[in-house]
Amino acid sequence: MRCWRGFRPRYLRLGSRGDEVRWLQRRLLDLGYDPGAVDGYFGHRTHAAVLSLQRDFGQKADGIAGPRLYELLSQDVLPVQRCVHVLAPGESLADAARSLGTSVDALRYMNRLPDHHRGFSGQRLIFRSHYVAGAFMCSEQSVLYSLRKAASMLSALAVPLGIISDGQIRILQPEERVPDMARHHDLEIWGLVTAADRMKAADLDLLIRKRRHLRQWIKALIDKSKELEAGLWLDLGSIRWGDGLRLERFARMIKEADASGRFMITLPMARSQVPKYWWFSDVNYARLALLADKVVIAGHYPGPVESLATFNRRLRAMLQVVPPWKSLLGLNLGAEVRDSRGRLLAETSYRQAITDAYLAGVRPSWDDERSLLRAALTQSQDGNEPIEQTLWIAGQEAVKRRIHQAARLHMAGVMLWPLGEEDMRLWDVLRKRMQPWRIKA
Repeated sequence: MRCWRGFRPRYLRLGSRGDEVRWLQRRLLDLGYDPGAVDGYFGHRTHAAVLSLQRDFGQKADGIAGPRLYELLSQDVLPVQRCVHVLAPGESLADAARSLGTSVDALRYMNRLPDHHRGFSGQRLIFRSHYVAGAFMCSEQSVLYSLRKAASMLSALAVPLGIISDGQIRILQPEERVPDMARHHDLEIWGLVTAADRMKAADLDLLIRKRRHLRQWIKALIDKSKELEAGLWLDLGSIRWGDGLRLERFARMIKEADASGRFMITLPMARSQVPKYWWFSDVNYARLALLADKVVIAGHYPGPVESLATFNRRLRAMLQVVPPWKSLLGLNLGAEVRDSRGRLLAETSYRQAITDAYLAGVRPSWDDERSLLRAALTQSQDGNEPIEQTLWIAGQEAVKRRIHQAARLHMAGVMLWPLGEEDMRLWDVLRKRMQPWRIKA
């Protein structure tokens, strides 16, 4: 329900009065903030609650309720949920964590408390839950193993539903065991529609030209997703220059075919640090974000070899035009194989990359600039000069630093890709950093 239904929206600030203020105060209470008495007067406590809400969801903290805040408050369910817990006399942090269903480490991290802090009577603890989704493209057995180990740390699971290749969409029939296990653990399900080759930019020109066939394929995808009780996730993280408008047209056709269905889209990383001027990056991020219920920032796709600081600057620039409260940061849990010039040769899993490195007698070392594990290999070929290759591996520490960045930028959560052959220690990182949002929470 839109928050301006029944009255004309206006800017609300310190000193405002009326039914709009009363609605705002009730909504703040529902979200776990303290605006004081619901009396229709925008006083200092309501002002402080609005400031806290804006900081928590990555908006400009000016204490004024405007269109961006109305858009946020009009959502029935937010992917980041917040509550305040006040420690009772004799209650410890462990007791509070147990009652909130989280770990002591996560509670300390959310409130920026030191490791030795044990809490005191009357202390206010902020508890937030984030949207933690996972996707897989590997064997079903590997995914089932990961789910048995870490389903409690996930909010949603994406299953392959469609493959885009040579200007057409091939509909897949997912195995029943994975969706059944996801439902058993109360996980949301997303149907994944992605390109056949992640290493190449998707060619949308030929696909959009087949307008009549494209509508039939979209209808088939929607029907299949409804069978699974799933939403649709359009995951084309890398597109050719000039395909930005075609991507928007494709997304709009999906949304028009099923206006009430859940829809998520992957936004390619901005080529420049000024994505609000869409002609520089070819993609209108703001319009695509309006079409989707959630957006995934394509950090899980192969990109340029750059430092983590450069990646963070581009991410902050994107979040100026894409609402952080509906954005998930894509995290690649695998590895990339690149040549001596930094060109991408192949993608592989974490376990396979570690195995290849140790079989070659190389121990992966930590690259602090890029925040990845690095292993330099030499592949010898018959009669040819040996080829130098570099493995860039996303291990536990790499995932930890990127999760920290997503939390500090007040993003809705993270998208983990691919599940099945990841570093199992990353689930310990998640337990200490994020509490997953659940359907029945």
